[in-house]
Amino acid sequence: MATIASPTTDLATRERQFFFAMALLLIAAALLGFGWFQIAGISSWGAPWWVHVHAVSQMGWLGFYALQNWLVVDGNVALHRRLGVFGAFYGAWLVVCGMSLSVYNIIADRGDGMFAPPELLALNGATMAAFSVLFAAAISKRKHADWHKRLMLGALAALSLPSFGRILVMLGIPSTLNRTLFVLSIIAIGMIFDWRTRGNIHPAYFWGAGATVAMGLLIGGLPQFAPFADFANGLGS
Repeated sequence: MATIASPTTDLATRERQFFFAMALLLIAAALLGFGWFQIAGISSWGAPWWVHVHAVSQMGWLGFYALQNWLVVDGNVALHRRLGVFGAFYGAWLVVCGMSLSVYNIIADRGDGMFAPPELLALNGATMAAFSVLFAAAISKRKHADWHKRLMLGALAALSLPSFGRILVMLGIPSTLNRTLFVLSIIAIGMIFDWRTRGNIHPAYFWGAGATVAMGLLIGGLPQFAPFADFANGLGS
């Protein structure tokens, strides 16, 4: 006798597939943004070692995020949870790695001609702050899958800001506002999916949107704050 899937089961399957698809979308954005910078000669394989460590760490995280979502799609939730312990430490490493990159690049005067030291430090610092808040919230909600996966998507969207920034350079419209709107567009996709499948928007997305708006305000405002600007300029002197 055939088994008829319940509406609840069908929704869970669609959600799992959706979050895996979003992981692939963000991987594609990273490959497009960073790949174009490489092809255009803006980035180089001859970059210092810390840039390569950062790049490998970031791409590794995207791959890990996609793997974790695929395990859920495949029904291997037990392995997903076991790997989550490693993921918690990996996320902490990304924050250390991201902030170290800022400091090293300022000291080495590697703003790529696009960012002064205060802008570069604010950009990476605010990005890491938004990621940290959403990632920590996702870890704290790990036993509540509906919260956990949405907060993790918001964290990854914030972390993808450099990818989006490079795409915007490629399109000729780079700005703090546009970078922020790009991150918000990822969260908006999640909201639309919720509205169409659940009939409402999960509150986790409002956390993600709030963290993203705060990130954009910090990126634009911190360089204008004299003590912060003096500190960042001092790193490069």
